[in-house]
Amino acid sequence: RLRARPSLPLALLVAAASGALLSMAFPPVSAWPIAFVALAPLVWLLLDDVGPARGLALGFVFGLAFHGATLYWIRRFGELGWVALTVVSASWVAVFGALVPALRRPGRPVITAIGIASAWTVLEWVKGMWPLGGFTWGTIGVSQVGNPATVRLATIAGVWGVTFAVVMVNAALAVLAGGGA
Repeated sequence: RLRARPSLPLALLVAAASGALLSMAFPPVSAWPIAFVALAPLVWLLLDDVGPARGLALGFVFGLAFHGATLYWIRRFGELGWVALTVVSASWVAVFGALVPALRRPGRPVITAIGIASAWTVLEWVKGMWPLGGFTWGTIGVSQVGNPATVRLATIAGVWGVTFAVVMVNAALAVLAGGGA
């Protein structure tokens, strides 16, 4: 190992900051370029030779920060609904966090990045369909409505293609930063 693994409290703090940063790509801030880097710290942590349990915890904390901030408007309908929807949505990111360590391919950075982008995209797609018809708020591809390049991509590949492209950039940045691949 070329670098020391961050302590769990520090890693959880970085994961939460990464989630909060990603929320700024969505309304009311709508700073879409942030989406191209905000997920990279979480992915970097997940590629640090972690096991599924640590990955699950890091993903869940990221998801709580991201969805808690992104779903702020649900609080108008009650705190309990906001908390419940935030926890359920964060659970999908926790699954992602548990899966990423298994997708790491040392010496194969492109394969690792493709696997990570694919996993995130598939999980977002499933979250958009299940349970009860799904819930798509917070889909990374939707954060790019103000980006002319990704809007053109969306006409060909749809929102899931845009999600894949944005997560692929984040995964590539994490791998290039020394994230275990």
